[in-house]
Parts: sequence; C-alpha cells; structure tokens
Amino acid sequence: MTRILLVTPDYSYFTGPVTRALQQLGFEIKTFDYYKPNLMSRLIGLISNLGFLSHKQSLADFINRSLLQAVHQFQPQFLLVIKGENLTPRTLKQISRQGTVTINWYPDWWIAWDWLEHHAPVYDWFFSACRDTDKKLKRIGINSHYLALAGDPARLKPVRKIYPVSFIGEHSHIRETYFRAIRDLGLHIWGYHGWQHSSLSHLAHGPVSVATAHRIISQSYLTVNLLAQTDRLRPNGINVRTFETTALGTCLLVKSYPLLKQYFTIGKEIVTFTTPQDLRRQVKYYLNHPQERQTIALAGFKRTQKDHTFIHRLQHMFTIVNK
Repeated sequence: MTRILLVTPDYSYFTGPVTRALQQLGFEIKTFDYYKPNLMSRLIGLISNLGFLSHKQSLADFINRSLLQAVHQFQPQFLLVIKGENLTPRTLKQISRQGTVTINWYPDWWIAWDWLEHHAPVYDWFFSACRDTDKKLKRIGINSHYLALAGDPARLKPVRKIYPVSFIGEHSHIRETYFRAIRDLGLHIWGYHGWQHSSLSHLAHGPVSVATAHRIISQSYLTVNLLAQTDRLRPNGINVRTFETTALGTCLLVKSYPLLKQYFTIGKEIVTFTTPQDLRRQVKYYLNHPQERQTIALAGFKRTQKDHTFIHRLQHMFTIVNK
C-alpha cells in the first residue's frame, strides 16, 4: 500500500477531509501536525523565554527535525504538505534526496510571494488554488499546477436555522464596505480581531474553530462570501468557503468573478452579487423567498457532491503526479 505523510495542522479545515479522501483512495496515511504543541516544544518555549534561545528559530528547528524523524520512521512514498510555512527548504531537499516525492497543495494566493519564490522550487510538485499564483510560478520555472479547493459533503440533516446571514473570515476594508450594506438585515460576523475595531464591531463575535464554523454555516439561512481582495490585487481563484458552504447545504451568496462559472451554475446552485447595493438586494430577496433559497442550497450541495469533493481533487492531483 502506498504511504503518504500528510503535513498539516490538526486544526486546519483541510486535515480531516484530506485524510478521509486519501484513505478512501486506498493510501496508508499518517499525519504530522507542524503547529501542535507538545512537551518538547513547550520546554523549548520555556527555555527561550528565559533568554537562552531564540524561541522562533529553536521551535522551527525542532519542527523540522521532528518531520525528518517522522519521514525516517514511516518511509512514505509521498509527502503531501498543506501550505507548510514552517518547513525549511533544507528539510524538504533532504526528504527528496531520500526518495520521497514532495508535494505542496497551497490554499492561499500569491500575496505571500516572497515565501512562494523561495519555497515552491524545492517541492517536486506544487499545486496552487489560485490561477494567478500558478501562472507566476510557471514563469519562474516551477513545476506548478492549478488545483481548485473542495468541499466535504456529508448526508444532509435537518438543522434549525437561527442566523439570517452569516460571514466567517478575517477583516478587510472591502469586506467591511460590502457588509455595511446589509448590517440591518440580520448579519452576524465571526472572525479575527480586526472586526472588533471596525464599523461593524457590534455584529462581530470573534474567531471560531472549524467545527463551530460549520455549525454556524449550517444554522444560517444565507452565508456571504467575499475574497479578501484589494483594489489592485484580485485573486483568480475560489476560496474554500465557497465549497465549504455548499457542502453544508446552505445557500451561498458570493461576490461575482468569472472563475465561478466553471464550477457552479450561477442563480441555480449559488447566488452572486456585484456591488454592495446588489448584495443588499439579493439578501433581502432570498430571506423573503425561502423556497427559492432552499432549492438553490440543495442544488449547490448536489453539485459539490458530484464534482467538487476532496476525492475528486486528490484523484486529479495523483493522476498528474503519477504520469
């Protein structure tokens, strides 16, 4: 049986779905959490706090040594990393020299270009969820491929809806601008602390775990999604919240951009908006038309189940890798 060492934090949205999908595809899986504290990392932190070591550097060294040890013990044919910002090029090169094929599935976009430029070249295969990132990496000679993110549909269960409109994610100025247009329509926001200092602070609840985020989305009539773009930087990709929401059977309202049409039928499987005023109009309409809202939510769920699961994505990844 082919062995894969999956390198991803336990708290990540991707860990559970990717693990289950790889197991269903017949791989033997072990996971390596490069963030989870253990006794040794706590001791390193204590020693660092006493001034004997650089905490950041010593912890990074410990993580990379631990990964090398895990590779030595498990002897995987593949190392699949989800982002992996704590891993050093030196460690990854050493793993490749030992005969393990290294793969990165990078779920963000190219705003962290300095990191990408130095780390992407050391992977045997690099898969990006943003088309722009993929194009930029190809231009500098990286073995890069575009691979969209995915959802993790389970059997739909009846859930009591308690939130008219929800958003879960970090603060950005463009998000705040759009969401001001629906602040009186039952909007609830969960996210990092930037929201606490915004004009929508009275609607903000703070960050939540993946499990809690899924419960909130399931309990929402509508979930709003808007990429954290700026006026100059507009990522050409679909963030995970799109697939996450449709996989949970909730009606999704998402900022319109061309790539969406390749994955969903607009107006039938998801709803898009173009301006803050359009967002307000769509929210009011679908809150007042429950049958249409439920029909779209179910269609989005079925489309995700049919075409956009982690099994679909990982099958495609390993078809490319094994050519």
